[in-house]
Formats: sequence, structure tokens, C-alpha cells
Amino acid sequence: MSTFPLNPQFQLTSSLSDRPTPVLCLLSQQAQAQAQGGTVASSSTPHAIGWYAINSLGKIEAKGPFQSNLEVHAAFAVQPAASPYVLVPCTFAPGLEGNFTISVFAPPAAEVSLTHLQRA
Repeated sequence: MSTFPLNPQFQLTSSLSDRPTPVLCLLSQQAQAQAQGGTVASSSTPHAIGWYAINSLGKIEAKGPFQSNLEVHAAFAVQPAASPYVLVPCTFAPGLEGNFTISVFAPPAAEVSLTHLQRA
């Protein structure tokens, strides 16, 4: 947990203020490359990745399962009273870094925004 605060963080908000917004959060990683005899080959085992959704009260509201897959996802409801949320993508093993994409899907009636939070 000592490296957890160093992970990228994204603010998630919803335009719906009168009811929960169902969202699907998807975290994808690129296949890891390994040098083998002067060529680059894809690693057969991706990092175990997951994510946390932390509400404005500091409580973990949801999490994506930590799995050694190229993609992990989970659904949860963004509660208006606990918004905005912070999404924190991470690897299971501290200190591992890699390229990733985080996407959030919601019904068309709910506009959601995902903003990368810059460190001071």
C-alpha cells in the first residue's frame, strides 16, 4: 500500500443528481513485450490488474477484480450523494508500471466524465 498514492487517479462524475448512475468500468492493458534473441515477443502472462472506485467520503465503493488478463471490468452505481468518485487503476504487485486505458460506460441519459487528476 505504500505505492498506492503514486498510482494515476481519475475523477468520475455523473450529470444525474437525483438518482444513481449505473456504470461499467473497464481497465485494459497492453500486452507486455519481452526481448528474446534480439526480437520483441509478447509475454504470455499479463500483469494482474484491477481498479478501485473511492467515493467522496473516502470509502471504497467498488473495485475491478485483480486478474492476470488484458482487461478487467465491473459494474457499480455512482451515488449522487457520494460523488465525485476517484478511480485508481493498479497492479496487484506494487511498483509494476505499464500502459493502460480506463473507460467508463453509462446509459445515454447520464453524462459521465472522467478527468485525469494531476499530482501537485
